[in-house]
Amino acid sequence: MSEQEGAPKVRVAEAGGEDAVAVPLHELCSALHLSGLPPPAAPSAASSRRFVDRLRAIHCTHVLCLVAGPEFGEIFSPFELLQVAIEDDLVEDLLPHFPACHEFILRGMQHGVVCVASMRGQSRAPAIVLSFLMTPVSIHRIPTNQPLASAKAFLVERGVALDVNESFFEQLALWERMGAKMSLTNTHYQEYMQRQQQARQMQQHSRENRSTLEHLAKWKEGTFSECDLRPVSDVNGFGCGQCHTLLMAAGNTRPALSSAALMVVEPLEWMRSSLFEPAPAAPDHPAD
Repeated sequence: MSEQEGAPKVRVAEAGGEDAVAVPLHELCSALHLSGLPPPAAPSAASSRRFVDRLRAIHCTHVLCLVAGPEFGEIFSPFELLQVAIEDDLVEDLLPHFPACHEFILRGMQHGVVCVASMRGQSRAPAIVLSFLMTPVSIHRIPTNQPLASAKAFLVERGVALDVNESFFEQLALWERMGAKMSLTNTHYQEYMQRQQQARQMQQHSRENRSTLEHLAKWKEGTFSECDLRPVSDVNGFGCGQCHTLLMAAGNTRPALSSAALMVVEPLEWMRSSLFEPAPAAPDHPAD
């Protein structure tokens, strides 16, 4: 999804006199704002201080930070903080976070000013705010209980550059079908969670296959670097130093002649079958 065209950009002079794009900060109503995050690295400490000053200027009292990292706890220490670690990827379950996020936003708006923040302020933060706008609460005259399309239009009108990932939009559409109420027994929710579980299994299977292929490629070259291996004492062998997959029995290794840092490996059965099983012969005639 491309960045929303025509969204206003505020430019400020950074320390050192270089012009840079400011961290976005959008007012949705007097008590609710949506923002990106300042770079947490040490060279950007001045940028972080300026961003905190901007939050103080709008009388912010509560920050909902949707990115993991202790550095953000330090940046937002002047405020009441709820930090929820959400990954911006296609297998992240967003819905289970809605109740805690909504309760924090609602309580913060009742007692002060809330800022919902994610790294760019274009995917995770808008997704959480969209889900909140779809709930049947009414506070500070902000239009809630909206359908998803109206909630999106509300954010775009306030300059938010929406770049919400497809999975989050799918979950928001599910949230709309659920009546914007969390229910673990909801049929739509159970069907979605089953699809998510299948997607995770496929992703894990893909990673395992990729790891196995990497092991086979190293064996085919005839060497493993010693730093790639770790002893597996209960089977008297060696495993991958990263994923711990059993690669060889101790008796099947010997030092390579070309370098003392390498070993020649005799394959285990799972390697041997993968490398040496002949491909099935093509039939003389096409199958019926």
